[in-house]
Amino acid sequence: MNATSFRVFLVSLLVGMLGSLLYVQPVRGDETIYIHADGTISPPEVPISSVDYVTYTLTGTIYDSIVVNRSNIIVDGAGYTVQGFGIGEGFRLYGVNNVTIKNTNIKGFTYSIYLDLANDSVISRNNMSANSFDGIELHDSSNNVISGNNIKTNEWYGIGLYYSSNNLIERNNITNSYSGIRFYYSRNNTVYQNHLADSFYGMGISNSSNNSIFHNNFVNNTYHVYCRSSIDAWDNGYPSGGNYWSDHNPPDEDFDKIGDLPYAVDENNTDRYPLIYPYGFMPKPDVNGDGIVNIVDIATVAKAYGCKPGDSNWNPIADLDVNGVIDILDIAKVAKYYGRTV
Repeated sequence: MNATSFRVFLVSLLVGMLGSLLYVQPVRGDETIYIHADGTISPPEVPISSVDYVTYTLTGTIYDSIVVNRSNIIVDGAGYTVQGFGIGEGFRLYGVNNVTIKNTNIKGFTYSIYLDLANDSVISRNNMSANSFDGIELHDSSNNVISGNNIKTNEWYGIGLYYSSNNLIERNNITNSYSGIRFYYSRNNTVYQNHLADSFYGMGISNSSNNSIFHNNFVNNTYHVYCRSSIDAWDNGYPSGGNYWSDHNPPDEDFDKIGDLPYAVDENNTDRYPLIYPYGFMPKPDVNGDGIVNIVDIATVAKAYGCKPGDSNWNPIADLDVNGVIDILDIAKVAKYYGRTV
């Protein structure tokens, strides 16, 4: 080997050694993490701290499942991640009450959070994704609140309820799953202000009646609802209104922002007061939401120019002044911000 070849070999060897030193493959722990009924944590060296046995705070990323066997506690993820390896539950609550799980990124499990015989608990402000079944699943669990979570890309359901009643599901963003929310023999639940989008079914309901479902946005699902052997309430009366359905474009002659034609979910279920605009709609010049105001936004508004609800080219997000007609003022609002990033 000549001197030049030896130097090339030596440099390659050193680069390879340096890379192996800098890269550390995360290793799954040897055992499941437990928050025991007496408040202690095992194994004790995991990155979870508690000074009062009431509030448990993550202090680092966890690569294992966490089983909660203690009632009346708060688990605060503090923005850290509970990372799975394709099986198990990120959090499992069994036979406990009044447990809060919040501010945690939970991904890569069978279920991010699994409740079984768990009541009066709160699942709030978590990010849940990439699970082989559901983001959240409830079995025989009642009087829980599931609020403000971002749930996406789960292979089956964003939220699944089985034999679970009197739960509140509110203000969740649930996208890109087989079904956003799934009810099975689950009654008297309230579902409102959720964004259910880009899934095969926005919601699936079987043998589950007397649920109250209103002020949700059903957007770009292959089928918004699958419903079998169930009769539920799909609006909150007038003038509060029902849900927004992206495939429904009724006229609104009195401009009360409620469609003049009901939305038929199936032969036994009807949204009597469908919303003309997505619930919580906030007009913005970046109409298509790509982060910059450009010619695409102007073209989107221009395509709907002159339209009102019920017209074939009506597009509610193009009505920037929310006055029931898309006119030159809407185009001017976009043009004013042309070229700006949002």
